[in-house]
Amino acid sequence: MLNFKVANQLFFQFPIKWVLLCLGFIYSTVTAQSQYPSKPIKIVTPFAVGSVSDISIRYIGNRLSQKMKTQILIENMTGAGGVSAAKVVLSAPNDGYSIALLSSATALSVSLIKNYPIHPNTDFVAIASISDFANVIASNPTSKFTDLAKFIREAQAHPGKMNIGTTVIGNSTHMTANLLKSVSGLNFLIVPYKGPSELFIALMRGDVDLIIQSYGALKDHIDNQQINPIGVSSSKRVPTLPNTQTIEEYGFKNFEVSTWNGFFAAQSTPEKIIAFLNNEVNAILKEADTIKRFSDLGIEPRISTPQELGDRMKSEIEKWNKVVRAMEPI
Repeated sequence: MLNFKVANQLFFQFPIKWVLLCLGFIYSTVTAQSQYPSKPIKIVTPFAVGSVSDISIRYIGNRLSQKMKTQILIENMTGAGGVSAAKVVLSAPNDGYSIALLSSATALSVSLIKNYPIHPNTDFVAIASISDFANVIASNPTSKFTDLAKFIREAQAHPGKMNIGTTVIGNSTHMTANLLKSVSGLNFLIVPYKGPSELFIALMRGDVDLIIQSYGALKDHIDNQQINPIGVSSSKRVPTLPNTQTIEEYGFKNFEVSTWNGFFAAQSTPEKIIAFLNNEVNAILKEADTIKRFSDLGIEPRISTPQELGDRMKSEIEKWNKVVRAMEPI
């Protein structure tokens, strides 16, 4: 016959220990799931490997990996106007482990391309800005256009005779030229080239009067005094080009065009994760090493709240919609 004391131990003590072990396992599992990040994070970018944007994002990704003690994977998906990269993030769970790099090019694409298949305002939620790239208006050092005012006077005197070279139709440099044409009322030709190399050669040969290109792409030529910067499209002067006026300083109020980018997540991503990532990214952007690294690339860190980045995307789309409507058919 089973001893009552033994039975009591079997019935009450063993089950309690078992229950406590189960509860401990459940608690640890739930805690692990609630901790972020608990697995690798993927950042999907539409920019090519080795580009200024790619280099800067890989730097940020490396620092995030160090700070958050998790692996950050950078996936480059070029082409399709950034749609392919964005759709990868939209098709993933909205848990903060897939992040999209959207940019000023996204705002341009929404404005330029009819029935663009994604919309950053409704499909995504902003996380944090990363950087700004000013576009530079430059002339040949041997040219008479030592400042933008001289080009403006020449264009006023000879409508349709002057020209400005840019890179491919629809990108930031091309649209900067169109915005300048719109706000100034000037009649000049816009000549698109395949890339920065062809654009630089055209300026050296005298095929174009001026060029517009991102500061990052022209920085080495400027530093080597191969070209003369005469204006920047940003709202304030570039720190490493303190003597180069903004286009607004030439008399065109509220003129601002920057090539910029930022992190976005799919809509409905938990707010706590958005706030956490924003705080981590902003902390990295404030670091002296980041500021120095970005300056070497010809770009500036851009600190923001999620709301500020989201508002910027909205305002950029509205601005470019107006410019596109005023553009001549291409």
